[in-house]
Amino acid sequence: AGGRGLWSQSWADGDGGSGAPVPLEDDPCAVFHYALQLCDQGQFDPAAKFFQQTLDLLRAGAGGPDAPREAEVLAQLGVAMQSNDDAPAAVRAYLEAVNLAPELHACHANLAMLFGYLKQEQEAVAHINAALNLDPTNESYLR
Repeated sequence: AGGRGLWSQSWADGDGGSGAPVPLEDDPCAVFHYALQLCDQGQFDPAAKFFQQTLDLLRAGAGGPDAPREAEVLAQLGVAMQSNDDAPAAVRAYLEAVNLAPELHACHANLAMLFGYLKQEQEAVAHINAALNLDPTNESYLR
């Protein structure tokens, strides 16, 4: 999954029982990386909770809004929810992500697929067109 480049800091030390480091409660970067590791292990439900915690920490942070990081967390939350077969929650996360960062073509493509699945054809077409406009050489968007 993308977005790891925005989060260069490593995980906190510790062991959460799964062999994964335990994120610091107040460190959005550590929590985000922990959630990514859970996704890599196919543990999407707990990962979604940690992505939500990351969003809460980012939004409460003293540094002010951080739209690029929030959008990336929302995109990853969308992946986790989509992997959990929760299409409405995935749609909400992806829509919020593209609202913050309209250039996230993969989110538009995922929205197109989900809206197609939900039989919302106009929305599906709008989002696949957005994805193609942002990444016209991506052959997977032409299928």
